[in-house]
Amino acid sequence: MIKRDDGLPVPSIFHRKSKGKISPRYLIKCGDCKNKLEIYHGDEDLEINGVLASKKEWKKILIPLLK
Repeated sequence: MIKRDDGLPVPSIFHRKSKGKISPRYLIKCGDCKNKLEIYHGDEDLEINGVLASKKEWKKILIPLLK
């Protein structure tokens, strides 16, 4: 397990390119446990752990959290 200077674990990030009908995906695994986050992405939408919404809607939700 890799940790940052502040003691937080570093997540592992994997990217899969699209193949035929399979959408491209980011897989983010926790650096401390077995939890994971799957993000499938298209031209105008994102599916994050099974929740599908437009990129515009995800921006409304996520941008304020990152400020």
